[in-house]
Amino acid sequence: MTLKKHMLNRRELIQNIAAVSTVRAVGGVGAQQSRSISVAERVLALSDMAIELTRQGWSRPERNCRSKGKSLTIGHRQFKSGLGTVADSILQIDLKGAAKAFSAWVGPDAVGGPSACVRFYVVVDGRVAVRTPAIKGGSAPVQIFVNLKGAKKMLLVVDAAGHHTWNNYADWGDAAITLQAHATALPEAQRYEPDMSVPEIAHGNSEQPEFHGPQAIGTTPGKPFIFRIPVTGSGKINLSVTGLPAGLELNQQGVLRGSVEHGGSYKVEIVARNHLGRTSRRLEIRAGERMLAQTPPMGWSSWNAFGVNVDQEKVWRAADLLVRSGLAGKGYSFVNIDAGWTGQRNSAGRIMPDKTKFPDIKALIDHVHALGLKFGLYASPGPEDCGGFIGSYGHEIQDIQTYAQWGVDYFKYDWCSYGQTITATPKTAEYIEPYAIMGQAIGTVDRDIVFSLCQYGMADPWKWAAGPQVRGNLWRISDDLIDFWASVCVNGFHCDRNIAAYAGPGHWNDPDMLVVGTMDFTNAGLGFPGKPQPSRLTPLEQQTHITLWSLLAAPLIIGCDLSKLDPFTLDLLSNTEVIAVDQDVLGKQAQCIKQIGCIQIWARPLADGTAAVGIFNLGPVAEKASVRWSELTVILPRDMVLSGKQPTRDLWMRRNLGHRDGLDMELPSHGSMFVKVGRPRPAVGR
Repeated sequence: MTLKKHMLNRRELIQNIAAVSTVRAVGGVGAQQSRSISVAERVLALSDMAIELTRQGWSRPERNCRSKGKSLTIGHRQFKSGLGTVADSILQIDLKGAAKAFSAWVGPDAVGGPSACVRFYVVVDGRVAVRTPAIKGGSAPVQIFVNLKGAKKMLLVVDAAGHHTWNNYADWGDAAITLQAHATALPEAQRYEPDMSVPEIAHGNSEQPEFHGPQAIGTTPGKPFIFRIPVTGSGKINLSVTGLPAGLELNQQGVLRGSVEHGGSYKVEIVARNHLGRTSRRLEIRAGERMLAQTPPMGWSSWNAFGVNVDQEKVWRAADLLVRSGLAGKGYSFVNIDAGWTGQRNSAGRIMPDKTKFPDIKALIDHVHALGLKFGLYASPGPEDCGGFIGSYGHEIQDIQTYAQWGVDYFKYDWCSYGQTITATPKTAEYIEPYAIMGQAIGTVDRDIVFSLCQYGMADPWKWAAGPQVRGNLWRISDDLIDFWASVCVNGFHCDRNIAAYAGPGHWNDPDMLVVGTMDFTNAGLGFPGKPQPSRLTPLEQQTHITLWSLLAAPLIIGCDLSKLDPFTLDLLSNTEVIAVDQDVLGKQAQCIKQIGCIQIWARPLADGTAAVGIFNLGPVAEKASVRWSELTVILPRDMVLSGKQPTRDLWMRRNLGHRDGLDMELPSHGSMFVKVGRPRPAVGR
């Protein structure tokens, strides 16, 4: 294809220019010069390049149009040429030394509505030449112009400017590269390949005994209790306990079993010994009505790894691997089956498992319990679940009674087809009703069952799911999490101060299962081609994902195939000090205390008087980050205010950083820093 065939008449572009904002490029190679360009100059439209190579988190790049053939529209202005994308996205262009300038009109596409908010970057040879302000939906297009003389590589980047939503459609309208007069080669679009280097994090466990996981656990008096004490160490570990409430005992496998006879708060002292020494820990057993999930649930679910192709052998093996990998020793205790297990109902209406895939589900549950773990099951209030299998509609009480008889400890209830049974524009009461029915039913069975609501944040479940009508323990706040950076941002950084107050012991915001390790989203029914593969998040993004979930006091539900655990994934999932923040008994969810450009600072107070702080770079290039501990006053109680230099610990490396009054650092794109700040208060009664 000849160079001549790619030339556009510059006059058409000049005629489109209107009196709207122009972003002035920043210094160096991107410094703005005069925009009076001869119509005789040769121009290569971005839409004539291989824009399908744009790397973006969801949807697909569009040439000269928005979804379903709609014109690229920014504000009230339409563009015949350009790239329609979404935040976050990035397109790399090899300029081949042929470029003179780049110009475009940018902004959120009108299809995203007023809730959209995006920011555009042009990065030239590793330097930010243009960074627009955050542009909100409905705004007029912003014009950008960049000098490319002598430049080798250009990145066109869109991010969500900290406002993460699936409505962040973004357009590069009339985007074009003006070519040098002597150019003999065309600039070429390329797929951007992010940095896949593995960050340095602590590896392995201490050989001496160490306790992990929750330090408070709830139960209902008279109902079955099971708790595998999460402990690691070299060789044989001997456990002993004092202060157990009547009705519980410790078996030789290190599992507390029985049922607490009377309500109350019991301070149990646990001692672990091996050939290298001993350690002790206090576990508080809180017995009473509605005391489950005192810390966010930790465990494994079948969906991301196997989707509807789950079967009894795979779940049995997952339970064994949870123990053999050491993850059970870190506090992961639930083994959950998602969609794909159900068969039909018998003549009495009783739900039956698919006998081909689950020939003896009771034996499976008994095996999980024998390991000291807990078993979870999945259903929908609708006629069908999200896998197309039979739901609980009209059989709610019967189904939960069946699950309790089998020994289910965790129940996920997924909206799915229930929307077919209600009005087209449902009121909040209609969103609540199916969960209220099931929540009340769970309260009648003779078994403790953690109740997980999954209806994707519709009608603000954090406002009502924990109330007496529903009695939920955790609730999804957003759509399914997928292993794309944009999805992590939408689900995780959406968890801001507006909903943080609704999280606490017994009731948690749930941004969905973890997306690290080897998964198969094809089998999960999400329509992505391929086969089981490692997470599409970069290693840095995976570390950021776990850091944020820990700060958010989110349930830590592993979604990967445990038979394909690699060392890096295992280290991510089993870092003792990162887990400890997630499981902190104070139960305060982090809030974003500061945002400057692409840098966000999140922090949460901890029960020992310290604070956990995460610093995140959400942008496309390395950025300077700075935080002072005095800034934490916005989230710390008065008796925990930190001032001056404080002991600071890097949680991922599990090492002390000395006494500091803050941190100043450069974070890589999508990277993070996770620290604990302050001097722990002495433990009471030890």
